[in-house]
Amino acid sequence: MKTLPEHIIYFSVEGFVPGVAILAVDADAPVTKEWLVASYKKLGNQGPKVLTDIKEVTLPDGSKAYAYKAGYISGTGYEVEAYALERDIDGGKRMRVIVYTVVAFAEYDEPLFAEIAQSLTFK
Repeated sequence: MKTLPEHIIYFSVEGFVPGVAILAVDADAPVTKEWLVASYKKLGNQGPKVLTDIKEVTLPDGSKAYAYKAGYISGTGYEVEAYALERDIDGGKRMRVIVYTVVAFAEYDEPLFAEIAQSLTFK
């Protein structure tokens, strides 16, 4: 997989799913569906869509984040469905946590993906 400068960490189990990616993207606008679509395109994904409303959630450390379901075609050509969190961090950056599946290999499991993403603590 080609990593981009925005990638902090990226890993998955054998067979690619589920996978987790943590990125730092520019926090140059509020978290809206339009901003998210543009941001995913900038990362090389094709046809990105925000498939749910964007909801504010409270993480275990008490910080606020925005959660949503995204769909896109990855840079490697796979159809992906992902539970994603966006949280602003220092330096004009936004941390994005994506817990994803490749649709051809495994179904999207929102309760599991949300539990994984929301268990992270940001310092």
